[in-house]
Amino acid sequence: MPIYFTALFSYAFGFLLWNVDNIFCSQLRSIRALPPGQASGMLLECHAWWHIFAGFGTYMGILFS
Repeated sequence: MPIYFTALFSYAFGFLLWNVDNIFCSQLRSIRALPPGQASGMLLECHAWWHIFAGFGTYMGILFS
């Protein structure tokens, strides 16, 4: 059962990050354009994190099945 909840949480968290990216896209782009943001810009790429967490959640869901 812990695998199921890990899959569910991972997918839901990725979905949350994707929605944050959709809602605050212009603000996140402006932050990434600043000099300190350029170095850590990948951390604010929420759409990419969506793919990572959704992929992991799907993998865990397959393991649970």
